[in-house]
Amino acid sequence: MDEELLARLKFPSQTLFNDLPHNVSIDLIEKLNSGEGCSLIAERLNECYANQLSSEIRAEDLIPVLIMRMIPVGLFATLLYDMDLYEPLSALLQPETLAITIEPGNGQERLECELEGTLRLTCVARGVPLPNIKWWRDNTEIASTGDSNFEVSCVETTVTSSLVIQNFSPDLQGKYFCIVTSDALNSASIRSVEVDINVKFSKPVIVEEPDNACVFEPGPITLSCTAKGYPLPKYQWYFNNLVLFDQTESTLRIATSSPKKHTGKYRCIATNAAGSVESKEVIVNVPEEFLMKIESSKMLKAVEKIALLIANEEGNLQKPINDVILLARKLEKIGFKTLPLINLDFKDMTNAIERFSGLLKPGVYGLFYYAGHGCQRGSEIFIPPYKALEMCSVGDSCCSATSESKKDAKWITDTYILDKLLTNKPKMRIVILDMCLKYSGCPRCEFPVLTYPPSVQPDLNYMKVCATSKNLSAYESQSRPNSNYMTEFSKYIDPDMPFKVTRIFYEVNKVISQKEAKVPSENNRQIPSISTNIYEDFTLLDPVTGDEEITDYFTSINTLPEGEIFYFENKGENFMLKAQVKYKPYKKHILNSLVLIFEGIDFDTWDLDVRTDMEILGIGESYVIVGTDQPNEFVVHHLQKYTAGINLSVYLLEKSGNLVASHNLFIYQPLITRG
Repeated sequence: MDEELLARLKFPSQTLFNDLPHNVSIDLIEKLNSGEGCSLIAERLNECYANQLSSEIRAEDLIPVLIMRMIPVGLFATLLYDMDLYEPLSALLQPETLAITIEPGNGQERLECELEGTLRLTCVARGVPLPNIKWWRDNTEIASTGDSNFEVSCVETTVTSSLVIQNFSPDLQGKYFCIVTSDALNSASIRSVEVDINVKFSKPVIVEEPDNACVFEPGPITLSCTAKGYPLPKYQWYFNNLVLFDQTESTLRIATSSPKKHTGKYRCIATNAAGSVESKEVIVNVPEEFLMKIESSKMLKAVEKIALLIANEEGNLQKPINDVILLARKLEKIGFKTLPLINLDFKDMTNAIERFSGLLKPGVYGLFYYAGHGCQRGSEIFIPPYKALEMCSVGDSCCSATSESKKDAKWITDTYILDKLLTNKPKMRIVILDMCLKYSGCPRCEFPVLTYPPSVQPDLNYMKVCATSKNLSAYESQSRPNSNYMTEFSKYIDPDMPFKVTRIFYEVNKVISQKEAKVPSENNRQIPSISTNIYEDFTLLDPVTGDEEITDYFTSINTLPEGEIFYFENKGENFMLKAQVKYKPYKKHILNSLVLIFEGIDFDTWDLDVRTDMEILGIGESYVIVGTDQPNEFVVHHLQKYTAGINLSVYLLEKSGNLVASHNLFIYQPLITRG
């Protein structure tokens, strides 16, 4: 190998570097400086001659060392060869004629590549200086991209270049070749043979099958079938084994203006020159309960959808407030405007029902929900206002008025609610009573009932739903956050469930009744009941046209007071503390309770006490201002009692209880107080 190498030198092997022609020296210096050649040679010279050459030495400084050591060109060329430094070696060798030793495609004129497969073409060339290899397709040079890249390696005077193209596609078909060039003075170049690369024909394969479809709403249904193969497949859809001549795309759109006509079995066949493949058969179905709705070109619309939600949580009940919050959240998502209120006494309940009734204009959907205690005696259902009852000793589900509460408390009946809601002739009324209907015959249960003349108006499109039946209880589970009835009912309040109103409540009744059938004692079962004369196909998802007056009212009662920065001052003690109060609805939804959030106070050092004027309210302090598990939060309940704003006294206390300073806050008509 050394003799062959020496024979190719431009100069006798014993030639010294100071005898080299100037142009050869310049070429050698440039090629040494273009890579790591200088540092590698310096390291080798340090080993052989005990030099102390820097690893960062430049070729301009390295050549004088070679001259000083009288190292001949032949020895230096052998050193370069042993260290694989072919580029600077080429400056000392006679140019070698360019030659392609391995043609792309091994000389074949045509090759095929799988669709989305990987194409690899290799070209091997040799020459001195080392040649450059560039790849071309149809006379356009190929650049390195995400899917096209080059793998290049050099051994002695031979260069191997591989073109690798991933995800090969029809637009990459063409004639591929490479051009080999040299940096020698004559700038020689040679061109490889051309290889015609095409995508290999492949039978279609289904990559996306169509899915079964069920029609719930008017509008087109889309079925999709995607196949890959080469040439690109053509599609043909079939309906009940009949060719759909005008359906030759991968996507089939089915009009549902006549749903029965389009109900049946669908499949797709994808075909190309290599073969065909058939998709699975799918079914487009229109459930009977939706058939009339889909075939009808008219959709029922509401002027507004409004819900009054009342939770009276007392005694052994723990879920009514949770139930109202869940229902409010669900109804708001489907376009209802809600009035969630808690713990209303007789005056509050009647005022709320009166105001709700006034909002139920013609065209409005109205939903009333009550969660709390109650019972039924005869055909009448009785609803006790907040603080008008205590649990009867006869049974936990029997509610009776105390002798004290009988003096000024009246109970509300289902008839009163239904008639009141009819006043302005709304389009639909739903009354849901999530309470017990059990009456244990307690002699103390003499109900002072609100009397109200029955309506003489036609009573159409109403529904009364009770969570249980006469003489039975309604239950709440300790393991769930909501009552048994609300747990099931809430599942059907969903934008993806366009069921008719009647269907929803009958489904809920069926689910609960089936579960309760497993309870051994019939007297302890919860069997929901319904009475209705709804004759139109109302759904809770029906669209809303909107009413400006109603919208303005709900905007008003949902308006929170602005936060306020204030100061606790004690001039005698020369004390001042900056604080801020902000507001939010109780549990995010309740409109007659307001959460006060105090900031800027170190509660490791201070305590707060917040009070309002109880004498004006005439109700007990214990449930007007209430602290929470957060030391900086307080809740003002019963906002409906305030008509001209709320006066609050905020006391800053030491941990020992000593008063440090106080501040008076005035909240102008928050939330429901505006109603």
